[in-house]
Amino acid sequence: MSDSDSPAEYRALAADGGVHVWQGSTWQAPPAAALRLLSAAERTVMQRRPRTEGLRYAGAHIAVRQILSRYLGVPPAGLRFGTRPCPWCADPGHGRPVVTNPLTDLDFNLSHAGPHWALAVTTAGPVGIDVEDGRSGSSAGAAALVLSASELTYVNGLMEGDAREAAFLRCWTRKEAVVKAIGTGITADLKGLE
Repeated sequence: MSDSDSPAEYRALAADGGVHVWQGSTWQAPPAAALRLLSAAERTVMQRRPRTEGLRYAGAHIAVRQILSRYLGVPPAGLRFGTRPCPWCADPGHGRPVVTNPLTDLDFNLSHAGPHWALAVTTAGPVGIDVEDGRSGSSAGAAALVLSASELTYVNGLMEGDAREAAFLRCWTRKEAVVKAIGTGITADLKGLE
């Protein structure tokens, strides 16, 4: 497909070289017709999870298919996904997700927490995104495990409470987005990443 044959959304994204960010929530079960957009592998993942979590997974993945189809000009059910090889071990079994059909330079990344999801889409290179629902509990124990020394100093220097939690979540979501973009995921040394 040539650029002139590409959908308007793709042409706009490629022209500005930026990142489009989409977000939404999955509060209820998707309609049966929407569930048919998922691949067999996605339906298997959905069914293996507890009901609410599975339905949220399905809702987020249906949204990804619907959005990416607007950029790629193919029906949502016609999209095929695979993985890039892991940058550390070259195993394609656990690398970053990639659209394999149709062939494209479009890059995307999905994050979901609770009913909320966020999707980043670009043609400019690898992209990562993270969303947190803020309900995961106190950051006190996690901060020492994932923040660099200067980040920990900054976060611990804030008054305990909402400001400290918000600062921790900002650091955390930024770090997770970066490691998702490079393809290592949270197996990377998060304390070494600032």
